[in-house]
Amino acid sequence: MPKFSTFKPYLFNAYYNWFVDNAITPHLLVDASNEDVIVPKEHVHNNSIVLSIAPAAIADLEVKNSGISFKAMFHGHSEDVYVPYNSMMQLIAVETGGGLPIGQALEAFDIREAGDDEEEIEENFENSPEDPDFMKVADKTDSEISPESVPLPEMPEDDPAPAFSIVQDDTDNK
Repeated sequence: MPKFSTFKPYLFNAYYNWFVDNAITPHLLVDASNEDVIVPKEHVHNNSIVLSIAPAAIADLEVKNSGISFKAMFHGHSEDVYVPYNSMMQLIAVETGGGLPIGQALEAFDIREAGDDEEEIEENFENSPEDPDFMKVADKTDSEISPESVPLPEMPEDDPAPAFSIVQDDTDNK
């Protein structure tokens, strides 16, 4: 069986490009307690930071197998930023106040070669939400978003309706 590469960068790109294509300003809530996260520490509050990742706010975006890196301005100084996927808490749509638990989604859908860490893969699926769900972040403007204003993702246990469903499109068969 062939060894598959991770598709985390592909999924991240899909989410990110959808936001940008639909004129939604993407922000990323990051767990900055991870030692691999590279952000200006003076902007971290309660071990988290909210970063604007809108194309106009960043430069040199690189979507890598392990996370994303880019340059951003902080108080007039360009800083290198690196965020591993497992430190991404929510991808926030500023205009709607919705947030997608991006890190959980990317970690839950990690594909590996058959037999590689099989127990870990099963555990990831058991401990992750079935459907990533957009959650209300806050009715705040771009400048009012802070780590404290973004609730952590919670999945209702008794919600019978899925966050989304797949419907077959028969228009190609006509």
